[in-house]
Amino acid sequence: MSLRRLIGFLLTVTLCVASPGMAQEPADPILSSVLVGEAAAAQTPSLKIESVSRVSAAAYTVAIQGRYAYFVDRAYLTIADVSDPLGPAIVSQMSMSGDFDNDISVVGNYAYAVGWDGLQIINTSDPTHPTQSGFCSPARWATSIVVRNNLAYVSFGATDVSSPGLRIIDVSDSARPAEIGNCLAIGGGADVAVSGNHAYLVGGNTALSVINVADPTQPVKVAGWWTSGDAEGVAVACNYAYIAEAPNPGNGEGGGLRIFNVSNPEHTFPIGFYFASSSAQSARRVALVGSYALVTISGGILIVDVSDPTRPTNVGFYATPSYPWDLAIASSYTYVAAGDGGLLILRLLRDKVIGSIPLSGGSLTSTSRDTSFVFPTEAFTAIVNLTYRHLWMDRDTGALAGIGRTFDLSAVYSDTGQVAELAPGQTYSVIVRYTDAEKGGAIESTLALYGWDGSQWVKEPGSVVDTAANMVMAAPNHLGLFAVLGETQRLFLPVIRRG
Repeated sequence: MSLRRLIGFLLTVTLCVASPGMAQEPADPILSSVLVGEAAAAQTPSLKIESVSRVSAAAYTVAIQGRYAYFVDRAYLTIADVSDPLGPAIVSQMSMSGDFDNDISVVGNYAYAVGWDGLQIINTSDPTHPTQSGFCSPARWATSIVVRNNLAYVSFGATDVSSPGLRIIDVSDSARPAEIGNCLAIGGGADVAVSGNHAYLVGGNTALSVINVADPTQPVKVAGWWTSGDAEGVAVACNYAYIAEAPNPGNGEGGGLRIFNVSNPEHTFPIGFYFASSSAQSARRVALVGSYALVTISGGILIVDVSDPTRPTNVGFYATPSYPWDLAIASSYTYVAAGDGGLLILRLLRDKVIGSIPLSGGSLTSTSRDTSFVFPTEAFTAIVNLTYRHLWMDRDTGALAGIGRTFDLSAVYSDTGQVAELAPGQTYSVIVRYTDAEKGGAIESTLALYGWDGSQWVKEPGSVVDTAANMVMAAPNHLGLFAVLGETQRLFLPVIRRG
């Protein structure tokens, strides 16, 4: 069947409510993420999470830089190559000189780990052979760290009346880090985030302490709020601070996700709260993914829609096999430090659909009906189960611009479960519909379907764009990872006329 005829058939199929060759994925028993109403669905893409793989080494905190994951347990720093999330591989382990498993940050060629014994700096310029570089222990029980511009902002817990709060450490000389400023915070510091000239410290029922760090030698607390629960984790984005809050152990009050308006850091105020009660008994960390907040709690990850920060709403829960101590997000993946359960690698998806393709051919269409595939007769040598995954973010686009349409298409034989590929010489039809808002900085006339060859994006031969209909079409001869990409600028050479 020609590409033109396949596209015509696909346009007919996708106008139907369902097609014989299409099957929807059954509800995921682990994660249920539902947005109510067409308007909500249009504004906030639904978030799905699925397990990809696991690194068996124990992990209590994790950071991602480039192709590597850095995670710490009570005795070791482990570095794993996660460039292939399906097959992560440990490349090195280094014995730590103390307890530094509360938090880790990786910047440039150094990893900065904190814990009961303070701050340990590790040279990771060669990830296969990390070496200890420097150490600083201005106080016991360092709980969290942010590093920027050669300064480490470290929160300390309440082990004694003189130490809790924020300490700023100069790490420009990695072998000799030195404290240059500090600010006491009643209730201690469980976590810290830094944005602009302000550090946002949380700890205990002092939900939020805002500290001006414009002069790092003299940090000054400029605002603070008390709450009924115990604040344990904080993330700051745009004009909001998102706080993971555990119930107060004394009275059981609080527990969930609390949101503050910090557009004016010196006049912060709470604007929203999602109450999770006992399910947030062990709330620890919070991270942001688009319009969602992921909160680690006992038993898994709480997923909260924060598109309206005044009305945060629970939209799902992902169960983990052990307590999720920490998490880091990179591209379309979440890396969860699950203690002795190891490092969990989870994939973030906008959509996932599974369907069966018989020998007679068939089609598969995304939930929102904006991406469609049509397979001709005997595209495969046997019946296959086809899986479409719309990844949360574009990746490695280089000089090209993505429009948020990166997806993976894979197949397995229905009778054996073995990986299936197209029969020799076969192609299939792909149509991706996009909106004007999605185009972003891409030049629309250059949009095309690209396939990932393992190291770079390669334009699919014959890929075309219909700018009037907002459609990209192609006929690939392979499955795998795809993306709709476009150029961002063109170079026009001057025309020189000779007289």
